[in-house]
Amino acid sequence: MSLNAAVSASGAVNTRRVGSFFALTFLVPGLPQFIWGQPERAFVLAGTFLSALTVGLFAWGTLIGIALLLLAYVVHVASVDDAIHQWSFPAFDRRMPRLMVSLVLGVGVYGPLVLAGSILAWPAVRPGQSEAYLVNRCEYQEKLPESGDWIWLALEKGTTLGRLVEVVAKPGQNVEWSSSGLRINGKRVSLMPFPHGTAPKQLEFQVPEGQLLVAGAAEANRLPRSWEFVPIDRVEGRAWAKLYPVWDRRILD
Repeated sequence: MSLNAAVSASGAVNTRRVGSFFALTFLVPGLPQFIWGQPERAFVLAGTFLSALTVGLFAWGTLIGIALLLLAYVVHVASVDDAIHQWSFPAFDRRMPRLMVSLVLGVGVYGPLVLAGSILAWPAVRPGQSEAYLVNRCEYQEKLPESGDWIWLALEKGTTLGRLVEVVAKPGQNVEWSSSGLRINGKRVSLMPFPHGTAPKQLEFQVPEGQLLVAGAAEANRLPRSWEFVPIDRVEGRAWAKLYPVWDRRILD
């Protein structure tokens, strides 16, 4: 569909087609240029945008990722600005449309997406190590973590630095350990809360209010190393994927 197709032979404007044209202009960088018979310009815009977006998402949580996502945004603005300029030439000064496009895409598209990403896929980093995880920061707004959840404990509230731990039990729950395994409130759970060869013969206690019983993640075999109580307000969110190193990317069990 071209903009000319949105206008009938009598000069009447088909508002639905015009609206669809501008929707495509805003959502797909390079598409208006391709429709207007400018494939070289379209491929440059679309290729640059897709490359920057793909690599930027792949490098999420790094300075390179931020820079490439910003480049994708700039290319998107350039594509829409170019489309508006060609359609309105020579009526508009380019500065005002460019400013409006930047605001619309920034506030209406990229801003909400980045905000959602920072909440649902917060890149959390272990200090002094090359490990990072994706953390859903709104997972526990209205509920407590459950046994077996991997959670992120922030060193300071709102920072990306912290450590990964596994929840053993939540406040008020009764914890029993014996040769038959671990039981939470009498129910057996499939957690191994001790490294091999270090488990006590028997143990029983109740988790205090306002605290979580957690087990720190081991370095090599992913078996927990030790139990500890941590305040609930230190929980930044649920860790649901390992982000770095790249070769070890995976969804956490």
